[in-house]
Amino acid sequence: MKVYFTGNFGEGDKNMQEGRLLDIKRVFRCNGHEWLVPAVYCFEEGISVDICKRIPITEVKEFFEKWPRTERIGLTMEQQNERRAADPFGGHCKFDLHVNGKKVEGEGWSGTSWYGTDDEREDEDAAELLEAYELDRDSAWSFYRARFFRPEDAEEIKTLDMTITAYADTVPCGCRFTSVVGCAPFDVEFTHPVTRDKRCLHILSCTHASMDNQEMKWNLDKEQDCFIYPEKYCKLEYREATPKASSGAVMVRDCARSDNPIRKEPSESDCSVAVNIIGGARGVSVLTDFDVKTACSAMHFEEQQQVEWYVSAEVVPFKPKKVRLL
Repeated sequence: MKVYFTGNFGEGDKNMQEGRLLDIKRVFRCNGHEWLVPAVYCFEEGISVDICKRIPITEVKEFFEKWPRTERIGLTMEQQNERRAADPFGGHCKFDLHVNGKKVEGEGWSGTSWYGTDDEREDEDAAELLEAYELDRDSAWSFYRARFFRPEDAEEIKTLDMTITAYADTVPCGCRFTSVVGCAPFDVEFTHPVTRDKRCLHILSCTHASMDNQEMKWNLDKEQDCFIYPEKYCKLEYREATPKASSGAVMVRDCARSDNPIRKEPSESDCSVAVNIIGGARGVSVLTDFDVKTACSAMHFEEQQQVEWYVSAEVVPFKPKKVRLL
């Protein structure tokens, strides 16, 4: 297998020098899975680390039984967040490398997967990795190739340490509630999706609000301004009643999607530009003022008198894992 410093799996600048192989074969466990670093490649430009995560076939089957690939397009934002957090192939992490005890700058990473049950959709890059590293084809695998720039003062690599750090997932709590504009304060109780501890939100108010069209089209050139945007939304103010010692930030988001922009009458302007409006199922930006938080609903052309919201929690799947490679 030829490995170059640039490009994704199976790619790279063929005019550059191939990497010098360091046969590592370091096995460790992280977040309930077996991980393997089979090889490190050294270049003049830097260092590449190949990382493999083994996933049991039963886990893959259970995931796709609940989240069929054919149904991904129609998922709500709430369902998309739930699916993303549960995806065993998800790349919700970053990799850091220390060379001779000194942290080096990362260049990025590439990823691919072997599903183990998908014979008709065999990925050529994943198949090459399986063969090169003699991996078990009866398991599913996630592959990462993390690239790092070589420090100028490291003429000889004496030690290599890698740290895997998880990013936070936004995990729905299975709790929905409805607020009416002008409603009196009320409480919403829910259960944290991971810790299972009981939590409570104090809903303080729900009011109408609007955003000027000039703010909605801030990212478009005037010559490409071919749309009218929804301006009206609802603003929910709330406070988390749970003590700060409890884990995980809590967020409230609209279950509905924003209205699509309306195209203006044809003119001499170029209206071929694609438009993504801020808002959507996530609403406008979530603001924070000390302990009082503000959630903004999806954007609409007509004022809404009530909004259905869902509660999510930020969850970090695992603590940072440090591994000595060399």
